[in-house]
Amino acid sequence: MCCVAVAIAVSIPNLGALISIGGAVCLSTLGLMFPSLIETMVFWDNLGKWNWILWKNVLIFIFGVAIFVFGLIGSILDVILSFEDDEAAEGFVNVNSVKQLAQTYYFI
Repeated sequence: MCCVAVAIAVSIPNLGALISIGGAVCLSTLGLMFPSLIETMVFWDNLGKWNWILWKNVLIFIFGVAIFVFGLIGSILDVILSFEDDEAAEGFVNVNSVKQLAQTYYFI
């Protein structure tokens, strides 16, 4: 396990970008998606007038999925772009195509 942690730390020059992947995944799942699912299951017999609890939780869940997807994409792009200054990554990642992808989707 220690060797795996060292291998990850050595292979990715910007560890902050890797930590942001964990943040994007944990925030969206533990902070938004799981609580809305749990509340829906707990109050399944009484979801309120016009099922407002269900609709609220569906919207929160969709918002959580969007944060998960866009946060993960942004973090992965940050990890890839962190290889730009690393000479060892020469030929491994086409940095110009990744920059172009980032500019297309994030208007950088």
